[in-house]
Amino acid sequence: MNAPAATALMDAERVLIRALASQKLSSSPVSDRDGQDLDFEPARQAHFALSRERLHAGSAAEALIDALMVGQEQGFDPMSLALEEDARSLLATVLMDEHEELTPELLESAIRSLRKRHGERDLEQLQRKVKELESRPDVMSKAQLAQERLRLKQAMRAGEITTTGGRS
Repeated sequence: MNAPAATALMDAERVLIRALASQKLSSSPVSDRDGQDLDFEPARQAHFALSRERLHAGSAAEALIDALMVGQEQGFDPMSLALEEDARSLLATVLMDEHEELTPELLESAIRSLRKRHGERDLEQLQRKVKELESRPDVMSKAQLAQERLRLKQAMRAGEITTTGGRS
C-alpha cells in the first residue's frame, strides 16, 4: 500500500492491527469465551470486539484487518498469512512504527474511538436523509428520521453508540 494509505489510518486502526498481529492468539484459536477472559490478550480481545461490531468497516485497513481475523480464527501465525502486497506493506508499516505498549486501556480507547467515528458517520447519513425529505411532503418519514437522529445524538453523548447506530 502506498504511503498516503498508511498515513490515512487512524491511530485506533493502527492499535487494532498491532493487537491482531500479536503472536499470542496464533497458538490458541478463537473460542466462545473470547471477551470474557481476565488475562489481557490483545489479539483475542481485538478479535472479540471486531467480530461483534465491524468497527473497521469502510476503513483503509478493512481488508488487512479481515485477513488478520480470519487467520486467527484458523490458528495461523499472522506473519505467515498470504496477503496482497499492499496489505503486507501496510502491516509492516504499522508494526515497524509502534511506539507504545499495547495495554487494555489503549485497546479499549481504540475501540471507543472507532465506535464514536461510526456513530458520527451514522448521524451524518441520517442528517442527509432528513435534508432530502425536507423537500418532500412525507411527514411520517420526517418524524421517524428526526426521532432516530435524536436517539443517535443521545447515544453518542452517553458513549453507547455501536456500528449499527444502536446501543452496545
